[in-house]
Amino acid sequence: MRAATVLFCLCAATPAFAQEASEAVKEESRQHFRAGSAALDRNDFETAYREFRAVLELYPSRSASANAGIAAVATGRYVEGVRYLHAYVTTVEDPPEHVLVWYRQALDRVGRVRFEVKDPDVRVSLDGTLIHSTPPLAFDWFELPGEHTLRAEKTGAPPVEKRITFARGELRTERITFDAKPAEAPQVVPAAQQPQRAEQHRTMPTTGERSVSAKWITVAGLGLGTLVSGTATLVFALNGSAASSRIDDQERELRAQNNPLACYPSCSLDQSYEDRRDAYRAANIALVTTAGLGIATGLVYFLWEEPERRNARITPWTDGKVFGATLGMSLQ
Repeated sequence: MRAATVLFCLCAATPAFAQEASEAVKEESRQHFRAGSAALDRNDFETAYREFRAVLELYPSRSASANAGIAAVATGRYVEGVRYLHAYVTTVEDPPEHVLVWYRQALDRVGRVRFEVKDPDVRVSLDGTLIHSTPPLAFDWFELPGEHTLRAEKTGAPPVEKRITFARGELRTERITFDAKPAEAPQVVPAAQQPQRAEQHRTMPTTGERSVSAKWITVAGLGLGTLVSGTATLVFALNGSAASSRIDDQERELRAQNNPLACYPSCSLDQSYEDRRDAYRAANIALVTTAGLGIATGLVYFLWEEPERRNARITPWTDGKVFGATLGMSLQ
């Protein structure tokens, strides 16, 4: 009886049929609608789904869409059901609560992607099947959870194709944009056709060539690191030596006082021991770092083989009034 109540509410709340259909089509549609309603009353959802699908093919209406969606969800056709129910829910100002319950149940079982299309006249396909042709420029699509292939086409622009994921119970947004036009390959002008400005200028002596080498940049960086680390090693070692000198002076002073326990419970001698320990520890760390950087520098210098060198040539010129320079790159 609950299914009969659902049907009554939907039939009363939605417009009956479009006016352009013939009376024969209307009557056939009514017969399928009554058969689907009777099937819902006896919980025969399979028959109800088939009858309301026939209504939608003959004479679509919002009430038939909602009832077909309920029957589809009840028979486990969650994707079809949520599509029918979504069409009903989004076109009715205040959909009944029992319809929303079925709608939410279907939403929890499928993935939902909201496509946003900026350009007009776009054809959107999913797994090779056309699902939309704008307008409108934004729409929701439902599929079983998993990965699907999206392809969008627009006249005068390269197609957009990507893999998208429909996640169960989640709403995701996918924006589809196109380049203004396909990227054109750069045109290469033969040297014989290039303008010969050199005839108008008096070329001055070149400044020579400068090699730009990644190997030597790396060697220079590692060498600088080795220098800094070695300097730090020397500084820490000197600090440790200074602390040792202070310790010797303080121990002689304590012996002169004939009181080796004069330092108890603490004094500057304790701090000197701590300073020496910290200084030598830092010196050891810096020494290991220096050795590592030095080894790395040697490996780069001897083992890095460069397949090519990039040379830059700068050629100044003048025509007596204007000065300029031509920059050329070459590979060796």
